[in-house]
Amino acid sequence: MFSSDKSPQHIVGLEERLRSRFEGGMMIDVSPPEYEERLAILKVKISQKNFTLDEEVINYIAEVIKENIRELEGALNSIIGQSKIRGRILTLSEVEDILRKKIKPIKVVDAEHVIKTILNYYKITEKNLTERTRRKEIVKPRQIAMYILRNDLNTSYPHIGRRFGQKDHTTVIHAYKKISEEIRRDKKLEQEINNIRDIIYK
Repeated sequence: MFSSDKSPQHIVGLEERLRSRFEGGMMIDVSPPEYEERLAILKVKISQKNFTLDEEVINYIAEVIKENIRELEGALNSIIGQSKIRGRILTLSEVEDILRKKIKPIKVVDAEHVIKTILNYYKITEKNLTERTRRKEIVKPRQIAMYILRNDLNTSYPHIGRRFGQKDHTTVIHAYKKISEEIRRDKKLEQEINNIRDIIYK
């Protein structure tokens, strides 16, 4: 069993034989727990630790800590630790202050942000990106943009095609397949795309 926050084709430095083996196996997306699940987990953990928290505080923790169970338990441990230091049960306001540092701001990534990042990365203009040309220095960024929009944002092929002034979205399908295949054998390109992703999501 192997767990990762990326699909095998996006793991930098993974040997090709391992990449092929992982891709040939069963891949399951483990989604973050839903609110009701987080709430139930919290109540079990609180009971196991023989601790007491107001219902509104438990609800608040389950509402704002969304990523995974480890973060949920870490938040609970911080609250319990502070309660022991202060010698009393914390109020909702105090819990909000403690968790404020743990709550990650949500970054909204859309097609325009992806495209702007790629324009800046390759030092080209938006006009370059949509012009009809076969110049490699333009075609490559355009295909990478199409690939990221499809792979990361799950944007539809027709929508991507329209965004790039393409009448036929088969061009987008071709770009997606081409980049998907190339990053499997070209480590430099794979790293380049991961660098772009780092800028997009930072």
